[in-house]
Amino acid sequence: FRDARLAFFPAMTNHGTIWFSTVGRAAAWLGMEGAKYPELLVNTSEELAVSVRQAQPVRSLRVGWIAINGIEQQSEDQTVQQVLTALQNATGHSFPTKEYWQHIVACTVLLDETNFYRLVETCLERRTCNRVDQDTGTVAAGALFSYEALPRASLLYSKVVAEPNFTGAIDGNYSSPVEVCALATEGFARMGIGGMQTRGLGSLLVELSGTEVGNGCV
Repeated sequence: FRDARLAFFPAMTNHGTIWFSTVGRAAAWLGMEGAKYPELLVNTSEELAVSVRQAQPVRSLRVGWIAINGIEQQSEDQTVQQVLTALQNATGHSFPTKEYWQHIVACTVLLDETNFYRLVETCLERRTCNRVDQDTGTVAAGALFSYEALPRASLLYSKVVAEPNFTGAIDGNYSSPVEVCALATEGFARMGIGGMQTRGLGSLLVELSGTEVGNGCV
């Protein structure tokens, strides 16, 4: 499994919950990766703020202490406009449900990478925990720690690297690495991150979206 990357980040604004993304991240989520749609499109010289919503458009947002003004409904940049149109027409996506995905798209604003990083850094959840002593089952002394976490309803994307020339059977029942990876989807949702060893790190809903047999990626 390669490192997961953040595609859509939800944040509470003065217009309710809005999901934020960038052109490159949205393109990667939609499977539009390539030289024309780099995964991480870093542009520090030109700011970008484009709303996917067409009905009742949002012109400005306040996210904590961050104010986003001048939100446009379309872009003169052809690449940005193509990704924007692809999001608006992405009606066939079924994860986690078709209706939920359409709601996310209707509440999405595309930013440039620089401002996206700033917004995520500002809106990450901070949690404070105590380590539990494995011997006594009680809180360990001097083991208070804090960490940052993504809010629920964040959408991430990743890749699974598999052997492209795999032949044969795995454990006698599964004929492809894709089928084996599919077994982990229920565990991520039910057991959560860390399984039975670590609690409180959340859970994931996982969908295998496709295969690229040529380079061994799933």
